[in-house]
Amino acid sequence: MTKAAIEPRLEKRHFAPGRAVFAQGDEGDCAYLIESGSVAIYQTAAGQRIELGTVTRGELFGEMAAIDGGKRMASAIALEDTTATRIPKEMFERKLAASDKFIRGILNFFIRNIRSNHRGFLRRPRSVNDHVRMLGFIAGNVRAFAEKAGDDPAAAELRRHLEDLDRTLAAIRAAAQRCRDVRHDLIIDLDGEIGDAVSPARPETPAG
Repeated sequence: MTKAAIEPRLEKRHFAPGRAVFAQGDEGDCAYLIESGSVAIYQTAAGQRIELGTVTRGELFGEMAAIDGGKRMASAIALEDTTATRIPKEMFERKLAASDKFIRGILNFFIRNIRSNHRGFLRRPRSVNDHVRMLGFIAGNVRAFAEKAGDDPAAAELRRHLEDLDRTLAAIRAAAQRCRDVRHDLIIDLDGEIGDAVSPARPETPAG
């Protein structure tokens, strides 16, 4: 087999409107450079589609997973007839292997930070119920500290104030349930530990 036969090649791909380019969680085996058309980038969290942006002619997307070998952070779908050049992962690897080690390290550092910041963005409070749950979660952390302090007088006083806070939070939760908020509750769905921490005190939603 000749060297030319095993070298990764650029390929042109056509995507009809509504066709998926890749899906969140897929292996990152390539990136795409748009020649014409446009592609929507979005993430699905708790059954909700969160729009992240749109890429158009001359723009690259899908490159992070192709560079660091991680899974796709988001999904991509063609918004219109779109032609894109598929750039295989092996081509990135070959170019990076030939680059300076310092540059490779900086690039990987930036990608890790972007992934981390993106996860943090998705876990921020969105609805009024999310913010109330965060209050309960923080109160739970303070309670855990007070419990570890044992018989310390200050800790005992702190626990008494937390009991007052529990009653206030219960009233706030009840009021929040009556508030009309079209934003989707996200924190309890994405972060099970937060939901578990506050859900016992959460009143049930009235039927009907």
